[in-house]
Amino acid sequence: MGMRIDEIKPTFDVFCLGKILWAMTSGRPILRLWYFKKDEFNVEKMFSNAASIKWANPLFEKCIVEEEKDCLPNAGALLEEIDKTISMIESDADLIDLTVKRKCRVCGMGDYALMADENKTESLNFGLRPEDVRRRMKIFICTNCGNVQLFSYIKVPPAWRK
Repeated sequence: MGMRIDEIKPTFDVFCLGKILWAMTSGRPILRLWYFKKDEFNVEKMFSNAASIKWANPLFEKCIVEEEKDCLPNAGALLEEIDKTISMIESDADLIDLTVKRKCRVCGMGDYALMADENKTESLNFGLRPEDVRRRMKIFICTNCGNVQLFSYIKVPPAWRK
């Protein structure tokens, strides 16, 4: 960007390593700034049929950032995040995010569609009456077989991608 950096911090290395990971994943040599979510650079759009690609952007969000304060502190922390991501991919975990399509684990044909999102009336339609009035629920139903997934919480769990 034509700027001089007087003090190179470990976060600078993390940012650069993140961009290298993006290049390795995308097969492209250049990512402008921190624009990995823009359509032309978004690996989730480039490789939408690859099931494990949904884990790429959450990893990039921790290292390819505009503000230094949002970056992982050092390469060791990045390695930990990479190891966690690999573990989730190998265990065939689901990314819990309303914007990510999730295939039904029962029939494998349909996708889970959100049917109740923290609305008490919607939960009652399923016969659920949480005793704790603070409890919120998200209910998903497979579009093919009707399998139901229920998430119940008081405080939004850390697994839910923002």
